[in-house]
Amino acid sequence: MSITTVTQFHAAAGHEETLLELKTEGPRRMLAADGCEAFDILRDQSDPQSFVFVQTWASREAHDDAFGQLILASGHLEKVLAVLDEGVTQNLYEVVS
Repeated sequence: MSITTVTQFHAAAGHEETLLELKTEGPRRMLAADGCEAFDILRDQSDPQSFVFVQTWASREAHDDAFGQLILASGHLEKVLAVLDEGVTQNLYEVVS
């Protein structure tokens, strides 16, 4: 069963473009992973420091495996967290209809 993750990030003032650069690197890695079906980055038109990722995966396990190997193990997450002024919020959804 496929899942969709929605992850929210808020860049610290002056770090919007740095976050965007880091955020485009992550999807390149994840889109190459087994089970990644789609990965979009959205920027809030009313708050240019606010970004949302919308990802679709073949399974939760596929997402978790790719995240662990390609984002956590590589040190990419630490770079992202360094330019945020709020915590990261992530929700996972499954299609029900």
